[in-house]
Amino acid sequence: MNPILFVVTIEVSVGGESHRWEYDNFEGRTRIEPKIADAFGLETAVAGPAVLVEEIEAYGQIVPNEERQSVVSARFDGEIKSVRVATGASVKAGQTLATVESNESLNSYSIAAPINGVITSRNANPGEQTNGRILFTILDTSSVWADLSVFPKNLTRVKVGDIVTLATAIGEITAKSTVAQIKIVADSNQAAIARVALDNANRSFLPGMYVTARIKVAEYSVPLAVKRNGLQAFRDFTVVYAKIGDEYEVRMLELGRQDADAVEVLGGLDPGTRYVTANSYLVKADIEKSGASHDH
Repeated sequence: MNPILFVVTIEVSVGGESHRWEYDNFEGRTRIEPKIADAFGLETAVAGPAVLVEEIEAYGQIVPNEERQSVVSARFDGEIKSVRVATGASVKAGQTLATVESNESLNSYSIAAPINGVITSRNANPGEQTNGRILFTILDTSSVWADLSVFPKNLTRVKVGDIVTLATAIGEITAKSTVAQIKIVADSNQAAIARVALDNANRSFLPGMYVTARIKVAEYSVPLAVKRNGLQAFRDFTVVYAKIGDEYEVRMLELGRQDADAVEVLGGLDPGTRYVTANSYLVKADIEKSGASHDH
């Protein structure tokens, strides 16, 4: 729908003579010179086909990757002679953690770290007997899991291999991965767990962190769409502002499906129309201020 046309009539009587003028007044149109548009930071795009991505939100927590965790015991029971690492220490595979004197042979031998990682628990002190217990637990945090709660209404839509975008609760750290598995047993809140494996070589995601996620569950190709940041309210309609030369005209839209970035257009806009995206609110403000087409 194009701008609304009003015919404005002005009648004036001066010295017994009547004068009458008429002119067209368009509501929903304004003129902005290119230099002003640049100063406003107006950006445009051409309306056309798009692929809309449907995502669902999920929330969860970073947990250790159990496949990257190792528990260490003594090969032979004996007395612990020395311990060379503390809880929280980073270790390399093959690094000596402790030495033990065998109760049978009285020979000393070393206990080495089987993997790279961090000592998350230490249950060994010099002078103690090993007694077959776990002495150290090592966790490799270069890979972690994100356990995401998926509620029943969405569970049938989530499947292994779906693309997942994660962010920490404060939104400063993001990552992309895929759903690796879906647990078949629901939690107490009736949510199922979708487990996502994360490459964490830079140690950005720490076990215990809360995360938010968007899981891609579908995508649609549509013949005509516009960017969401170009949408504005005009009267009782959602509109974009078409750019025609130095003029900007309202286009009242009939909308369909949408995603985080774009929305399908079912009517009100021709394919190939250039329209305002970034800072479209400034065009709206200019139109509302003027109430009619004008030059700057």
